Amino acid sequence: MSELPTAWRNPAKFEGTLRSLTTTERDNLPSPLVPLLIWNSTDGALQGYNGSAWFSFPDSISLTEIGFLDGVTAGTATASKAVVLGASKEIATITAATITTLTSTTVNATNVAFAAGATFDADHGAVSATGNDTTQSATVTKAWGTITTGSLTTAAAGSTDVVLTLTGVTAGDPVFVTPAGGTNTRTYEILAVITTTNTITVTIRNVDLINALNGTIKFYYFWVKA
Repeated sequence: MSELPTAWRNPAKFEGTLRSLTTTERDNLPSPLVPLLIWNSTDGALQGYNGSAWFSFPDSISLTEIGFLDGVTAGTATASKAVVLGASKEIATITAATITTLTSTTVNATNVAFAAGATFDADHGAVSATGNDTTQSATVTKAWGTITTGSLTTAAAGSTDVVLTLTGVTAGDPVFVTPAGGTNTRTYEILAVITTTNTITVTIRNVDLINALNGTIKFYYFWVKA
C-alpha cells in the first residue's frame, strides 16, 4: 500500500472535518476517493473530485446547475422537489395552493377563492381629480382606490364626467364604483362607468331638479381585469 502523503498525516492541514491542501498536495493524492471535498488553500476555494478531475465550487450556482441536483426544472414547482425560480423570478405553474399570507406585486390566477372570514387587502391609492363641472380628470396607478373631485357646481339635472387614466385598462373591463362621501350635500348618482383603452370614465349625475351640486364628491373604484 502506498504511504499517505505528508499532508494527510499533518494535523495542521485539517480545518474541522475538511482537509486543507495546497494545489501541489492535492495533485499528489494517490487515487482520491469519490466523492472527496477539500479546501484548496492555494486557490482559496472549496473543491471536489468527480473521479477524473478536480473542480471548484462557485460562489453562486446557476439555475441550470441547480436543475442537475435533483431533476428540478427552472421555473416549475414539482411535488416533493425544491422550487427553482426562473429568470423572471416566477413559478410557471402551481395547480393548487393553500396560502395563509400572500405578499405580492402581481398575482395571475384562473380561479382565486377566499375562505369564509378571510380578508382581502391590496395596495391602493387616494387621488384628487381636477377640472370643471363638465370634466374632471386624474391619473391613477392602482387597481382600486379613492377619488375625490374638485368642488362641483354641476347644474340641476346636469352631469360631470370624471376621467381616470389607468394603464392596462381595456374596453369592457368591469369597474365597480361606490359613493364614499365628500362635502357636497345635494343628491347625486353614479350614472355610468365606461372603460376604454387605459381610461375609466365615471359619470356623476346631479339628480336634484332645482339645486346645483355644492362641493366635492368622493367615491371608491375597483377595477377588475377582464
